[in-house]
Amino acid sequence: MMQLCANQRILSSFRRLEVPGGVVGAYLHGTVAPGVGRMGALVGLQCTGERIRADAAAAAQELGNKLAMQVVAMRPPYLSRQTGENEMERRRKTGRRKGNR
Repeated sequence: MMQLCANQRILSSFRRLEVPGGVVGAYLHGTVAPGVGRMGALVGLQCTGERIRADAAAAAQELGNKLAMQVVAMRPPYLSRQTGENEMERRRKTGRRKGNR
C-alpha cells in the first residue's frame, strides 16, 4: 500500500504481482482518474489445486477486491512483515522511534 499526495511519484514500492492459477484483487481509494488513486493495494489469491475453476473465478476476484479494500482501510505501515522487522531492527540499533528522523 502506498499513499500519494500532490507531485509524488510511485517509487520502487510496487512490484509485479503474479499468481499462477489464481487471481489478483485490486482496490484504489480516492480515485482521481481511471486507474489513478491516492492509495491502493493488490492481493493475490491462489487456489489449493492447479487453477481456480471458471465458475468460482468471479467470486474469487470479488473476494480479492474486497480484501484489498480492507488492506487499504487498515493502512499498514509496511509492505511486508520482513520489511517491518528490518525497520524495527534498524531503529533499535540507532535508538530511533517511529516518526523521529
